[in-house]
Amino acid sequence: MVRRLSIVVVASNAAVGMATARRLNERHDAQLTTSAMEAIATLKRGCFDVVVCDQELEPVTAGELFEILSLFFPKVRRVLQVGGACPPRNESTAVLLQDGLAQAVIARGSRVDALSAIVEG
Repeated sequence: MVRRLSIVVVASNAAVGMATARRLNERHDAQLTTSAMEAIATLKRGCFDVVVCDQELEPVTAGELFEILSLFFPKVRRVLQVGGACPPRNESTAVLLQDGLAQAVIARGSRVDALSAIVEG
């Protein structure tokens, strides 16, 4: 059995973030934040395994947040959550993966088992 992971969910849209955190909380311990700055403050206060960040984060973008996390929290797994039924292969997503800023991509609204498999690595 996989241990319960400590996860920070970051989404400007609270409804999107709450839906993701609710699904993750079935198997892990997820906390919702609604900005990059709040996510960083949360990471500074605790020991977290994963950050799941919505691609539509603003005003700081998901890519900018992941760049900061890669420098200051390099052991935290970074998962990009994207809209749509399947992860798009657009340029920004590909660049985040290629540069190692995002370590995985998951579609917004994915089932619990798929979401858990991605965050567990």
